[in-house]
Amino acid sequence: MTFQEEDRNVGILGHPMDPEVLRAIGALKEFPPAPPGFRAGGDWILRYRIFGCHGYAGAGNATVGALRLQRMAGDPFQLKVHQRIVHANGQEILDVEMTCRTNEIASPLAWTLTRRCLDTEGKEIAGLETSQKRNNSSASVTSDFSLMEAVQRLPFANPKLAPFDILEEMAVLRPAHRLFFDGDRRFHHTGSGLLPYQYWLDERHRLLLVVTQWRAYILDDAAESALEQPRRRAGRKGKGK
Repeated sequence: MTFQEEDRNVGILGHPMDPEVLRAIGALKEFPPAPPGFRAGGDWILRYRIFGCHGYAGAGNATVGALRLQRMAGDPFQLKVHQRIVHANGQEILDVEMTCRTNEIASPLAWTLTRRCLDTEGKEIAGLETSQKRNNSSASVTSDFSLMEAVQRLPFANPKLAPFDILEEMAVLRPAHRLFFDGDRRFHHTGSGLLPYQYWLDERHRLLLVVTQWRAYILDDAAESALEQPRRRAGRKGKGK
């Protein structure tokens, strides 16, 4: 028996997450159709379901959050980020409003950021909110969120980009990153301090899927409403006791 056969027998995926793997484990059916008139460089709102997979086909996998990106066209343009991460003790909410350059990496010029924590009933936990307002003068610094916008404006070709630095969740600066195109409407992003990212796009350059570490950001118009359902059920169950 080969290692690959043994892995399959015990339920280990044995393959990085991609659309085929996500379909096989029931995390992905079909991506939503592009709205009429969608332009990567225009105004749009894209919603992503954040799916966590720890390497097994049938256990330890779950939707752990939702991400909403809203782009408002201009030069520079505006990008709004709303991310919710759900865990056993509540939720973490991240809101970012940034002004970005229209360069190849959507480098942010300035941004405001707010982080909040909610308890299991959705009430904000006092004393845990943090707010920041920052500026950035370097066109070679981007963020993981703004790069999700940037790849949609790139041609399907290997980008001629110098190494850039990236702000992980607008907080931790990771140096010396690069972006590559693999010829199949997919970009690869590698660099210091982060595991690789992969970005899948459709023929209209709309971002369908991002995979990094154990997380997959899956384009899903119902991502935010689906995230509400487990909390609502839990609330009703608690009241019935």
